[in-house]
Amino acid sequence: MPSQRPRRRRPTPLAGFATRWALQRERRRARPDDALATSGSQTTSTFFALALLLALLEIGARYVPNTWINRDGRFYTNANVTLTESLSLDQGEFCASWYDGEQGWNHHLDASWSNVAVGRDGRRVPKHPVLLPVLSTPLFWAFGHHGTLLFNILAFALAATAVFLISRRFASSSAATLAALAFTFGTGVRDYAYDYHVDVLLLAFFASGVAALLARRGWLAGLLVGGAVVLKPTTLMWLPALAVLVSTKDRWPALWRALLSGGLVLIGLAVFNWAVFGKPWWAGYNRVLVVVAGEPQVLDVGSAFDVPFDRGLETLWKGPLGVRSRLAIMLAGLPGLLLMVRRHPRYVVATLLALGAAVAVFARYQWYGDRFLWPAFALLAPALAVGLEWVGRGLRQLFRRRPVFRPAIAACVGAMLFVGAGFATTGDLHARVHPSATTMGATALAHGHLDLRQQFRDAELEPRMQGQESMVALTVRDEWVARASPVVTVLAAPFARGGPLGFALLRVLLAGLLALGCARLAERVSPGPVALAAPLVLLLAPGIRDRIMDGGPELFTAVFAVNALALAAYGRWLSAGVVSALATWSALAPIPIPLAVLALAPRGRHLTDAVAGIAVVALSAMGLATWQFGSPLQTAHDAVLIAGGVQGVMIDGPSLRATWEVLGEGAGLAWAGLVVVGVLGARRSRFVMLGVLCVLAVLWPTARMTSPVPLFALALASLGWPAFVRGLGTRLEGWSELTPARRIRIFSIATITLFTIGAVTRVEAAGAPLRFATDRGLREADVFLGDVPCDFLNWQHMNWECTTKDHGTENMVGLQVTDGVVVGGERRELMRIPNTGRWNRRVVWPDLRASERLRIRWAVPDDAEGGGTLVVRIGGEEIERLDLPEEPDGRIHARSFSSGDREGRAVAVELELEGRDAVVAVDGGFLE
Repeated sequence: MPSQRPRRRRPTPLAGFATRWALQRERRRARPDDALATSGSQTTSTFFALALLLALLEIGARYVPNTWINRDGRFYTNANVTLTESLSLDQGEFCASWYDGEQGWNHHLDASWSNVAVGRDGRRVPKHPVLLPVLSTPLFWAFGHHGTLLFNILAFALAATAVFLISRRFASSSAATLAALAFTFGTGVRDYAYDYHVDVLLLAFFASGVAALLARRGWLAGLLVGGAVVLKPTTLMWLPALAVLVSTKDRWPALWRALLSGGLVLIGLAVFNWAVFGKPWWAGYNRVLVVVAGEPQVLDVGSAFDVPFDRGLETLWKGPLGVRSRLAIMLAGLPGLLLMVRRHPRYVVATLLALGAAVAVFARYQWYGDRFLWPAFALLAPALAVGLEWVGRGLRQLFRRRPVFRPAIAACVGAMLFVGAGFATTGDLHARVHPSATTMGATALAHGHLDLRQQFRDAELEPRMQGQESMVALTVRDEWVARASPVVTVLAAPFARGGPLGFALLRVLLAGLLALGCARLAERVSPGPVALAAPLVLLLAPGIRDRIMDGGPELFTAVFAVNALALAAYGRWLSAGVVSALATWSALAPIPIPLAVLALAPRGRHLTDAVAGIAVVALSAMGLATWQFGSPLQTAHDAVLIAGGVQGVMIDGPSLRATWEVLGEGAGLAWAGLVVVGVLGARRSRFVMLGVLCVLAVLWPTARMTSPVPLFALALASLGWPAFVRGLGTRLEGWSELTPARRIRIFSIATITLFTIGAVTRVEAAGAPLRFATDRGLREADVFLGDVPCDFLNWQHMNWECTTKDHGTENMVGLQVTDGVVVGGERRELMRIPNTGRWNRRVVWPDLRASERLRIRWAVPDDAEGGGTLVVRIGGEEIERLDLPEEPDGRIHARSFSSGDREGRAVAVELELEGRDAVVAVDGGFLE
């Protein structure tokens, strides 16, 4: 008997539709358009590489030795010092006279001045949580102060990556990338990349904990959020929001595991607090050492939350560190919350709860800063990503394309967001959109004429006609026209009707077009959505967004140049020829973009199309030039109207020297890094010729360009970034593929290496004679101004500060790393010792091992008045009085003195400067 097979039920049409819809949705999610790479781990590692490189560009633009340790960072550095020197948290050596001395100014000393807390045994310990210095001490041990900057960079990149991981749970990777970088580089968070600050680490812990919760990794989430609570107990106010976020039934196990591991962290914190402060619920903030009526006392800073709410709310919104100016771009995520209400209601509730708690608590805090709101505002990043994706898909559907958030559309939307936010936070658009030849010409044309005298009064034009910077040119018909390209004037004219707001809107649109072309071109250099890295680097590299916001011919030229090459890359040769010629015409300078288009064009019809496009624009430009200036080769630069006559402006010669000078400054160094990484990334592409083009653009004779490094050259240099970032991300992803045993082995080797580097450095330093004008020389010195001890080391400038008796870094003893000690017009490695007012300054090294002779080098800095006497003492005995020149003589003087019978003994060396307001710069030490 044949077996009975169960009859298969025929699917209903509705079920079939649901199945097909689900498959299509999965395919859309799996498309490479929505990812920076092919897998989730590669996506994360690629984003981390991009964030890290952007942070390094920021550091390169701002780097000056020892200037990143600001505000509370110097207090954490003090803890690094004691941990490495004595494995102790005892802070008794720092600022002792603030609390024990009778100096007049310290009769009342509140918690804003205090750096220390009182432990259970009366010892002075850090009032700030010690987790930051504990974690960073291995790098501090190995690399000194630079180790703190390295630690902060890594924490900053990890924080950005964690925000990206949160956002990617709700939107595509392209949108999540824009949102995460908007939060970290488009807000006040960016300022803390070049810093050593606890809030960067706290943001990394908190955001990573949220990402782990969303990934159902409860144990890790509890440890990370617990670490954030250790750093700042106020983090506890966001725990209800996190509980709401993961309150679904399928995430309960992860929530319980997070509560358990986080509870273990808090138990550890309670044990530490009990051991150090005497009670489990006491922390350093509850035991701050202050001075009241001349007597040291203990204060709980919980009393600092006493600001009236209405006044605090106003400060929180529009104060110097208010949301309006420091976090404004994240407010663009609020509409995205509305889009998330239906599909992700718990996330919306959690975000609003976190924001409400942050505002309610910190609006009442005396020392409010925008950094206290970072964790709450980080939760707006997914909403911003959803909103950006919605706009991008709307644009795609508008042009009848499939609704996918492709990198080019993402770049366009993101660029308009970044630049628009820049204008929104500027405040006064009239100050930002300042008068220029472009705005004047466009305004006149918007009212139906080219002659500026019909639109502006002579009193308005005369200040714009001074010297070679004149904004006015004279035509053959004696018309005063704007000294700008007619292309730029015509395109800007429709926006001139809106005044400063219209010009701001124009620059926002041009920024979007520039990013669009950059992303499209980058896709040809490095196929795949990782091409989004190119326009992001262009927008976020230091100083470039400001140049885009300044607008003018340079921005038009960059838009035309990049999009011309993008059109050529996609085979639209006629359009590429036209746009490349417009690039040259808009710049009124012979930039080689048309040559690049011709070089890329294949022979035959394509080359003919490109030549035809270039020829049409070139002939039109020559005809218009003949009509305006009488010659087809004349431009507005050849008929500049200057008060008193008409002059031509000499076209600058090769600007190699000027370029080198610019690249020696902060932003220039960042641009140099942008170009180097771009060349490395594009080395195997036929578009490597664009790198050569960048060099040509830099060295090519240009007329009145705003910088020796044109904006379009920087845009083309960014094209190699996608390939480089992808390669770096792939290497970083290899870490996730290692076995636990191998990870432990690598971690152990790295730890031993760091320890060895630090040990060797310290052994060498201990064996070498001490030089006065070094970090070590300043660290081991005791400084006095009159009878007042200067026992506060201002790490930001490597200066000893006598608090209220010194005013400004030039009046403190130190290395003056920011301003420098200049002698004879050159910066010298000398320690500046100034007198402030009528007091003499004394610098004492109490325990130096004497050799046969002591050498002293001294000079009067160029900016000092001279005069005074430098007294040298060894072992308390005066051995020489050095009279200083009455005026700076630009020379460094040198003397050496015999140490007599003190050789081989530990002695005190003292330098005392006599003379009212005298200044001397010194170096020296015992000779080997």
